[in-house]
Amino acid sequence: MPELPLFGIEVISQYCDDAHFDKLIQAAAYSTRYSHLSWARLEPINTTADNFNWEIYDQTMAGYGDKGLSPIIIFSDIPSWAGDTQSGPFNDTARGDFAKFVGAVVNRYSRPPYNIKYWEFFNEPDGTRPDYWAIINTWGYYGKEYALMLKAVYPVVKAADPAARVVMGGLAYDNFVNGDSGNFYQRFINDVIETGGADYFDIMNFHYYYFARETWGNIIGKADTLKAILAWYGISKPTICSEVGIWGDDSNLALQARYVPKVFSRGISAGLEAVLWFPLSTEAGHIFDGGLLREEDLSNPKPAYISYQTMTSELGNYIYSAVVGTGDPNLEGYEFISSSTGKTKEVIWAEEDTSGHISFPYDRIRVVEIDGTEHNITDSGSGDYDGRNNGQVRIPITSSPVYVESW
Repeated sequence: MPELPLFGIEVISQYCDDAHFDKLIQAAAYSTRYSHLSWARLEPINTTADNFNWEIYDQTMAGYGDKGLSPIIIFSDIPSWAGDTQSGPFNDTARGDFAKFVGAVVNRYSRPPYNIKYWEFFNEPDGTRPDYWAIINTWGYYGKEYALMLKAVYPVVKAADPAARVVMGGLAYDNFVNGDSGNFYQRFINDVIETGGADYFDIMNFHYYYFARETWGNIIGKADTLKAILAWYGISKPTICSEVGIWGDDSNLALQARYVPKVFSRGISAGLEAVLWFPLSTEAGHIFDGGLLREEDLSNPKPAYISYQTMTSELGNYIYSAVVGTGDPNLEGYEFISSSTGKTKEVIWAEEDTSGHISFPYDRIRVVEIDGTEHNITDSGSGDYDGRNNGQVRIPITSSPVYVESW
């Protein structure tokens, strides 16, 4: 069973090239995501695999294999001959055609030089309004049909590549339909499960953005809610969050940089097996501008990209251990253990617009800020806030996370 690397970043499809893939590698983000592999473009007329427009995707798919990346490939964009709406669902009579299409794609791209193992079926399929092309899909009121689709494609995927993993379409599970407002149908996942669809995907998947914190508190609240829904039906699945993010315009650069280790630490603590930032890069002035890089100048990273690099450097060889007991309601922290040395490392921060202090019962600690700046602080030495030789080091904690390694 292939393992999806824990740390990931999605590259927007039009930017999938060596320059952007190299930025993933420099950030140690080996999980990534391609949205969207278009059924309509590959098979604009109902035909056989030897007539598909493979040249559209071959070079990009080979690029993932060449760089040693682990992409999740999203199927999307229904051709007009298979359904009335690009964003889904397709006609019941096209279900078999879609299964044949998926089988051909997996058969081709699971092999060298592509080596792709993760296949996701439609992005945010719990959507209901066909206002966003196929970027947001609209199976929301058609959970039964989505389950039947999974039932048709699952054996085909496994026949083409027994090591392949079928990924649930990343649920928005937010901004729920409420009268004339909202876009996402809350009971979509229930309808999928109640039609037997949970037997036909390997990995549960959802999205979480900073703007939804009033609903969920943070990513942990959303992860726990979705896991509880599965558990109510007696189901347990590996779970990933394939999109996390926050605004990254000039007025939010510092907030964005602080948010990177917070959302990843929380997500990992919630038992998620992979967390992917969305996206790697965006153009300045974009409505969201949540990229870690500016498309106009990839060589001049935002503070959030540096923060991401620091995070993977500090935690890449570590596994989650426990919540840190800070003794202060304004402070939050998570402990990680090195898989090779057994040493512990803590990620700690204060809530926005607050601060505090915390003591470590050691003679020396190493503190790393989100920009990679390191401080080695000894008991009673410079940086020890209490200034006493008392077998502990006390440091101030702000809303900017720090990584603390103790001896």
